[in-house]
Amino acid sequence: MKAGVFFKANDLRVIEIEKPTPKKDEVLIKVMACGVCGTDVHIFCGDEGCFPTPSGTVLGHEFSGIVEKVGDDVKEIKVGDRVCVDPNQLCGECYYCKSGIGHFCEQMTGIGTGVNGGFAEFCAVPQSQVYKIKDTTTYEEDPSLMPGQEKVVQAGHAGYKVTTYKEVRYNGQIVSKDVISSDTYSPMRTIKKVAPGMIPVAQ
Repeated sequence: MKAGVFFKANDLRVIEIEKPTPKKDEVLIKVMACGVCGTDVHIFCGDEGCFPTPSGTVLGHEFSGIVEKVGDDVKEIKVGDRVCVDPNQLCGECYYCKSGIGHFCEQMTGIGTGVNGGFAEFCAVPQSQVYKIKDTTTYEEDPSLMPGQEKVVQAGHAGYKVTTYKEVRYNGQIVSKDVISSDTYSPMRTIKKVAPGMIPVAQ
């Protein structure tokens, strides 16, 4: 299969590599769309983020597609499902994961940054990182907001509209942060939208 493989700074090649075979707990996805994130640009330019990207890694961490095959232990996802991928696989064991702040995970695996990602025709990922998307959502629409996860975004009038749209499309809950400005007081107002159609609650 064809894949966009990173080798070193300013060296990203589209080459033929072996099609992956999913492990028992993995899902093989036929990639239908993959975004180019700013992180991909930084990696290409040689910048090192939280961890180095190994030479020979297939980049691409914002992607969606169709399930081509599932491992023997995969139960919730089936062949033919339309899915997107959470690229940040947490260890679940470190202090930060156990404290509920997994974005600081000390052993995070980055799909498309540390291991092979979506700049390819196919990608095998752990079932824990795969989320179904609605039939009304196109593959090209932003797959980086995964269903069932809480997201924090800047609100305001335009941001609140985006929040509502994204929630209906993908999420069970979105947290909007809205700055209330004044000369002496500017707290952050938190609006939690629990489910589509419900009234938001400001805190």
